[in-house]
Amino acid sequence: MTTAEIKDAAIFLMAYSFLKMDSTQELGLFINKKASKFIDELIEAMTPIVGHYHAFKRRIETQINALDNKASIAKQSFSTTAPQLACDLLYLRLAPNERKGQRLAPILAEFYAVNKDKIAYISNKSCDTKYRKEAEDSQTLAYFYIENI
Repeated sequence: MTTAEIKDAAIFLMAYSFLKMDSTQELGLFINKKASKFIDELIEAMTPIVGHYHAFKRRIETQINALDNKASIAKQSFSTTAPQLACDLLYLRLAPNERKGQRLAPILAEFYAVNKDKIAYISNKSCDTKYRKEAEDSQTLAYFYIENI
């Protein structure tokens, strides 16, 4: 597996963990019923892909730990919600127009193609609600992660 795919997988797994951390089943609705349903569906769609990357767990964890270290020493404060950050990470890392010509692993490309509307809905709705300020911070933090991985 290439280093580029390991980095893509690391961002994907971070997004998955953010969605799981703030699971609507445990905490109630996020924005509205449709957004909460989409979050649950994204988690369900992501679970087998997480399993696919289990064999590369050590390499992926190394990337995530390095990213966490960089984030912890950054002199910035962010206020965001886990679903917003997860969707921003997924969009900014997986969307073809954001890849700058870089190839995306077929399993991740297929996931994005099938789920891009759900990801966009959650991101857009969070910008239109009481989470507007968090949406700005979420994009800034997502860019930080993507640029520093």
